Amino acid sequence: MNLKRHVSLILNEEKGDLKDFLTTRKEGALKIQQAAEEAGGPSQLTVSHFAAKAKPYEEAIDRATSGDLSFALERVMALMKSLSDLDSLSQTQFQGLTGQLEAYGEAYIAQRELSQGKHLPGETARVPEDFDAKNLSQGTEMEMEHTSDREIAQSIAMDHLAEDPEYYIKAARRN
Repeated sequence: MNLKRHVSLILNEEKGDLKDFLTTRKEGALKIQQAAEEAGGPSQLTVSHFAAKAKPYEEAIDRATSGDLSFALERVMALMKSLSDLDSLSQTQFQGLTGQLEAYGEAYIAQRELSQGKHLPGETARVPEDFDAKNLSQGTEMEMEHTSDREIAQSIAMDHLAEDPEYYIKAARRN
């Protein structure tokens, strides 16, 4: 996420846009697929996995404006049923099915979390009161190594703490 978008999220307290989230995920999957294609060899299973995500992401992007991605939950359930018979699947089929499962699952969970007032992964519009004051203070100080703006440093610290409340405790142990 670029710095301008990061600050915009903080100041506007945006929770994230489902279509943007899904588009970013689709683009990321395509980059990984292309890199695996170039690598060749054993990476072909990775190609199968990430190539299989394109259609689910496209379908979810098309339906994102309605805010109802219940179809994605239906697809997840069908895919789980297909995956339950591992004895009949090749490695390539397995990778394709799990790629689809991940994409449909991400779409459904992101839509559900937005409807619950939560933030999408990568979105940073949180408030300091959401975090342990000591951990946030420690994290903000550590992030000041990367910026001279305390508000941005605090926002970065909140991102890390949202993903792992012990992020800075673990970081301190490594140093």
